Amino acid sequence: MSMTTWNPINELEAMRQQIDRAFHQIWRGAKGSHSRAESSALGLIQPAIEVFTPDEKTLVAQIELPGMQADDVTVEVSEDTLYVAGEFRRQGTIDEDAYYRTERLYGRFERHVPLPYPIKEGEAKATFKHGLLSVRAPLAEPVKRTQARKLTIER
Repeated sequence: MSMTTWNPINELEAMRQQIDRAFHQIWRGAKGSHSRAESSALGLIQPAIEVFTPDEKTLVAQIELPGMQADDVTVEVSEDTLYVAGEFRRQGTIDEDAYYRTERLYGRFERHVPLPYPIKEGEAKATFKHGLLSVRAPLAEPVKRTQARKLTIER
């Protein structure tokens, strides 16, 4: 049985190689050469989302989907999860080599968002306006917001 000594340089080199691979994949995606499956698998396409309770009886989720239409989006809710899926598509038929710079990501996305409180999914409603998807649902039970209590640390 032989022992090898730990060499932190080897681990740093392995980490550097992993980071280089990740940046290479992201760079390829920024230039538009990712396939839809690659973009989705890498998790590069993650539309921005906000989830909040404007009052003690309602939960609202808003998802930014610029350039998309309502027909391009799938929305599902369960008592404790919001599911949103769709695909960002490039408009028109411009050759890839014609782009000087592109930072937009294209491809399929899926978001499974755990909700902080149970909702009445049968009463949930979705609207889509100016690239913003809004999902509004009544909470199963009103939220009781309490004040934080300061604790004394025992010694």
